[in-house]
Amino acid sequence: GVDCSIRTSFYYLSKMFRDHTFDVCLDAGIQGMKGLQNVFVTMGYDTASKQYILKLINLQDKKVTLQPEVSGFKRPVKAHKTSLVLVPGKENTPFAPNEVQPVETEGGLDLNQPFELEAASMTVYRFK
Repeated sequence: GVDCSIRTSFYYLSKMFRDHTFDVCLDAGIQGMKGLQNVFVTMGYDTASKQYILKLINLQDKKVTLQPEVSGFKRPVKAHKTSLVLVPGKENTPFAPNEVQPVETEGGLDLNQPFELEAASMTVYRFK
């Protein structure tokens, strides 16, 4: 038999919002944001985990390069990155239940340098 319970891309998007909440909002933006549509950024601090959380969403159908505007981070930091990229025509099905799911990696994050955000994606960085 086939398990008919499938985790959709919307399930994973909701889970990413639920799992990465913060209780202190911080000022964060993107240089040249004026005229840039369907790209969103929010940042905060989670006092329970003592981590900063940066969420980036690109609803465009193309990759964008962003220059963040975040004060107080002069050096690169170690960060945990969770990203979900939606690809047209690629969906989870009972026969391929893991086609679309978040990818988690550890690495550096330099908030003073531009970085790329994949098309149709949500990316969350957690760091101290």
